[in-house]
Amino acid sequence: MFSALLVRFAGEYGPGSHGRPDARLIEAVLLMGVALTGTQAAILDFRQMEYVWGDDMSAFLRIYRFYPFEVPVVLIVSDLNSYALGTLAQALGYDPNEIFFQDMESAVQGLRALVERTDSKTPGKT
Repeated sequence: MFSALLVRFAGEYGPGSHGRPDARLIEAVLLMGVALTGTQAAILDFRQMEYVWGDDMSAFLRIYRFYPFEVPVVLIVSDLNSYALGTLAQALGYDPNEIFFQDMESAVQGLRALVERTDSKTPGKT
């Protein structure tokens, strides 16, 4: 059965190194949510969060890894952040079209596909 954690963030993500506390908050919420719910994937809804730049955001693109968790992640983005996040994703070698979505329905579909690709590459999973 497919289950996913949904977390929404709003406000301004600090630019550059000023965003580090924001990234740590996102990480803490994501980690706590995954640990408490046992979900296998996550959707981060950033539609109301302004983001202009900062490398710490890279921790949440595509696969969030924090031992013992490896969680596929997709983002719902908006005009407040899609350009900057897309630039960061491309710099890391990710296809923004696979991990960024404009609405909930397409994010869920994209996350299902990402989970299936991730599961097929994980030994012992079918």
